[in-house]
This record gives sequence, structure tokens and C-alpha cells, in this order.
Amino acid sequence: MKRWKRRLTAWLLVLLLALGLGPQEGRAVLSEVYFTAVNEQLLDLSSETMPFWSDGYLYVASSIFTGQVNKSLGVAYLPSSISNPNLCILYTGNNRSLMFDLSGNFVRDSDGNISFRGAIRRGGEIFVPASVVAEFFKLEYSVTPLSIDTAGESSYGALVWLRQPNFGLSEKDFINAAFSQISMRYEQYLRERQPED
Repeated sequence: MKRWKRRLTAWLLVLLLALGLGPQEGRAVLSEVYFTAVNEQLLDLSSETMPFWSDGYLYVASSIFTGQVNKSLGVAYLPSSISNPNLCILYTGNNRSLMFDLSGNFVRDSDGNISFRGAIRRGGEIFVPASVVAEFFKLEYSVTPLSIDTAGESSYGALVWLRQPNFGLSEKDFINAAFSQISMRYEQYLRERQPED
């Protein structure tokens, strides 16, 4: 009987600790926050376009391949059309393309190769596997852990950095150069996620 009570007490303590150590309501946890950078540009920090992991693969928002990123990397995003809402295409000016078929969960490249590491729709956004995109378009990408001190607390996360080969900066040098910008983006992200009074 005493053994049963000790086990029950131990499980209750574990449960209370787990509940007590969980994230505070309304406060973002940086361990869930992934910053995205392309070449020298740190992109906006948004929950809708934030990279995430699935089955051991990192996924990035396909919509980042527009505007300055398109000009910087030379990779453009063609959004789904009304005629085929389950197709997402990334392409370059030299007729290289990746066609992600969301209904079949595969990707076909312009060389005719097929891979079953397809895109994922999350909310209204289509995410593509960073490794597939980087390998096909001959880009480099890295995921580097970060630590930021905000309001006296240390928070941890990561920077996803896509770039042209031989960009000229190491991950550490890039993070050091962009750190004040990273901190400002994170503070703004936290403010935007605060519940309204």
C-alpha cells in the first residue's frame, strides 16, 4: 500500500513540475522561434512563414522566394493557380524548376527526377524542404542555434540562413553582424503576440 502511495505521489510531482515549467500563456518561447535570413538580409519574423521541422527535414515558406530574395538568390516562386491549387513552383531564369505537387506529396524537377519529399501546406502557406531546394538550385543553407537575453531572461532559438555558395561569412560572423537586428525582430515578435489588455 505504501509503495502505491509513493508512486502516485511521484507521478503527481512530475505532473506538477511539467505544468509549472511549461511556457507562460501569451509569452512566446524562443526555442520555437526560427529566424530566416537570405544572403545578407534578415527576413521578417512571422508565425505564418516561420520555418519548422517535419520528419527530420527543415521546411521554409515558399513565399519567401519573392521580391528581394528572388533578386538575391535568383530563385522565384510561382504561387498555386486557380486551375491547379495543389501545385507550387520554384524556378530560375535558366529554365531550372522544382514543381511541388501537394496532392501527391512529391516534387518533380526540370530534369525529370521525382522525389517524395514534397511540400506541406500549413495555414494558407506552402512550405518546401530547404535541403531539396538548396541542393537543386546549388545554394547553401544552415541552421545555427541562437541565444538572446530579453528582459533579464535567456531565450534560445535558431537562425535558418540560405545563401549563395562561398558567400564570404561564417554563420558565427553573420549572426554577430546581425545580432542587434535579430534582437529587435524578436522583441517586436513578442509584442505582437502579447494578448490585448
